[in-house]
Amino acid sequence: MSVGLINAALRMTGLGSRFLLAIFMARYMTLADIGTFALMAGAAGLLPSVAGLGLNFFLARRLVGIGHAEAVGLARERLRVSILAGACCMSILLALSNSGHLSLPISPWLAVAILMLELLGFDLQVALLARSRSTFANVLLFLRNGAWVLPFMVAAFVQPMCRSIEVLAWFWLCGLALSHGLLALHYRRDLMAMLKTGGGVAQDGFVASVGAGTAKIYLSDLGLAGSVYLDRFIISAIEDVRSAGIYFFYASIINSAYIICLAATVQVYQPQLRAAWLSGGVTGLRIALRTRFRTTVIVGLVSLLAAAPAAWIAARISGKPEILDAIEIVPLLLAAYAFKLLSDFMNLAFAASERDGQYAVFNIAGLILGVAGCLVAIPLLGIIGAAVAALASALILFGLRYIAWKRMEVRVLAIGRSS
Repeated sequence: MSVGLINAALRMTGLGSRFLLAIFMARYMTLADIGTFALMAGAAGLLPSVAGLGLNFFLARRLVGIGHAEAVGLARERLRVSILAGACCMSILLALSNSGHLSLPISPWLAVAILMLELLGFDLQVALLARSRSTFANVLLFLRNGAWVLPFMVAAFVQPMCRSIEVLAWFWLCGLALSHGLLALHYRRDLMAMLKTGGGVAQDGFVASVGAGTAKIYLSDLGLAGSVYLDRFIISAIEDVRSAGIYFFYASIINSAYIICLAATVQVYQPQLRAAWLSGGVTGLRIALRTRFRTTVIVGLVSLLAAAPAAWIAARISGKPEILDAIEIVPLLLAAYAFKLLSDFMNLAFAASERDGQYAVFNIAGLILGVAGCLVAIPLLGIIGAAVAALASALILFGLRYIAWKRMEVRVLAIGRSS
């Protein structure tokens, strides 16, 4: 639990910075700026799934319980694929921008630098978490997402001309550079081994070994990311970017509490549950799930309930009546993220027990439920509809995952007793 508390503290520090950034932008910048930043953050969040090709799921599984040199070899091959896939995505982005089919709020090359570093940072974080280096992974995440916020706010407060998305993006890039620099310094020997042709233990068969299973996991990853980030794009398309800014203002605060819970529970439990499955099968996994589920519920309730007054205070401080008028979405989002946390926890059971088909189906179902809910509810209820859709999707998905796990548990145990 001490590791979970450390991770929660690290995430709380970084997310506290994002909380202050949301208030600062609401106070000194425009709702359109908040909406634009939400779309930029959404693009950075979607790219690892789009360019990831579903490989991080298998990478996280393979990295558990192997030697360090073999892990370095796996990471090296994974990064090769990431760089190639990311370069393809960035080429498309630049082509669309240069042809006038895509209007970017910042310089195209600045966007490319941010997106590529975010992509690599995500892949490396997956590897660190799988190797039970969650504390160091969250230190790096803080540098990428939180450390640059205070310097930006100071600069923008002192110099009003810095209150722009372009300047914010440059500070964001500096945070990414600092994070990757620390990672390279800490693992400098492994980095040199990865750069050498024969360094580490060769894992050139990793991509081929996952085979056809990659396709369904790729769709699953798209479903996971899409269910988190697509709502802001849908709101912007149906309503406008200002509405997306209002929704993101509240969602980012409550999402911060959710991520703290995730860092203290699900991220820590992922390799533990995999190890429980490997050593004890369904029985071992069932015991591990039962004890950790209670902790997840307690941590989730405490963190999410604390987010309610924080959201109200932030809305009051913002000085924008449009934000305060939409305060009723807060209870809906709190309930949505509570069930989302429990649903994510149950999803670990399928990942740990190699039920890849169920893992993928439920993640894709989450995307379908979320998008369909938004498309139906937003035209009827505005941004309130997005919150209603988020709650309905999370509740249904948690119920489906829980029922599926209990059925699998009963079936496997029954087979074991009969044999």
